[in-house]
Amino acid sequence: MGMFLRQARRVRRDDHRRALPVDVPEDIRHGLGPPRIQAVKKESKLYFWDWARAPDPAARFENLVAVHLLRFVHWLRDVEGRRAELRYFRTRAGHEVDFIVLLDSKPAWAVEVKLGERDLDAGLRYLIQRVPVPQAFQISLEGTRDYVQSVGPKARARILPAASFLSALP
Repeated sequence: MGMFLRQARRVRRDDHRRALPVDVPEDIRHGLGPPRIQAVKKESKLYFWDWARAPDPAARFENLVAVHLLRFVHWLRDVEGRRAELRYFRTRAGHEVDFIVLLDSKPAWAVEVKLGERDLDAGLRYLIQRVPVPQAFQISLEGTRDYVQSVGPKARARILPAASFLSALP
């Protein structure tokens, strides 16, 4: 699988709060050719170190998860010496996954964040059916169930409470 990713620039706010760098895939190719997923080229997400500044509860929760995943990516780099990156995925058709953790430039984790407990998100389903991602998670703040949902012969995602997911991070 070839993957071409564009680095996002760090964004500075007027009050000098730094936003988290989360990158956007430009083009993801599965296998040797088709099917091809077209993704937007120049979009970025903005996250605050102080997630309480996010305007609504869902954005605040996604921001909190972003900070924890970025800390995890830095831990992988600093402690284990891995080439790890935090990105997100969005297609032109509107399919989106909140976070993709890359290890050695390959997707290792896909994480979709939801405020309430629900069935597997369409964007996460779309991605894992087309791109081999070893670990896919959908986490929710208010959820209580922990289960695995299969969406194909080799594609599955674990749906679990955010407390379980975040407490398992080093």
